[in-house]
Amino acid sequence: MPQTTPKPHLLEGRKILAPIDFSESGQAALAEADALAKATGGTLTLLHVQQVTELHVMDFAYQEPPERTARVRQAIESSVAALAETLQTPRDRVFIELPVGDALREIVERSSHHDLIIMGTHGRTGVSHFMLGSVTERVVRAARCSVLVVKRGEPSA
Repeated sequence: MPQTTPKPHLLEGRKILAPIDFSESGQAALAEADALAKATGGTLTLLHVQQVTELHVMDFAYQEPPERTARVRQAIESSVAALAETLQTPRDRVFIELPVGDALREIVERSSHHDLIIMGTHGRTGVSHFMLGSVTERVVRAARCSVLVVKRGEPSA
């Protein structure tokens, strides 16, 4: 019987982006991203986008006070660092990015520097989907790389 050379895995050594929103579906997506990065020798970038509340009504503008923004920032940094410590991917292949801005814009901007985005979906339907939209759905449409969507609570194969 002839011996065949194994083909390299399609995602071997690739750059994986995992947007983090601390939801149940986000946790499931992170577990998938971690398993894939570990198995393929790729890098894993954890991305959490801090959104600052701004409200504009006629001549009135409100923006979160800097002290509150700083407290939220510290909590985010601690939470993402704690998540990173639980990963199976070697620490030298895990990166953390914590920009401030619009989640969709930040994810799509980074898509050209990654081979795969793995993110969760909340599974909203009806009026809530119409009103809130879906960041995941918009990322799938706009990203410059492939996107793997993990449904809430779906076990990995």
